[in-house]
Amino acid sequence: MSDNDVDELSARDRRLLLLGAFTQLDRIDDAAEQMRAALEAGELTEAQLHEIAIFLCHYTGWPRGTKLDMRIGGVVARWRKAATAAQS
Repeated sequence: MSDNDVDELSARDRRLLLLGAFTQLDRIDDAAEQMRAALEAGELTEAQLHEIAIFLCHYTGWPRGTKLDMRIGGVVARWRKAATAAQS
């Protein structure tokens, strides 16, 4: 099966799966990159990212989910700063 044959999941759906997988693997840096990309693409909001982190606490463990949630603020701040700079 080639990548062209697989199109049932949206980019947002795939990103949600990656956030779960990266959190489970404790790859929070990789998850942060996916969060930044989701914000840039308009796929997820800051509130949705926090809800995802809380949801993942129940399935990946509180330490991992909390670590993800703590990264959201920094990711959002850098994204907003970049967006503001791009508008200037």
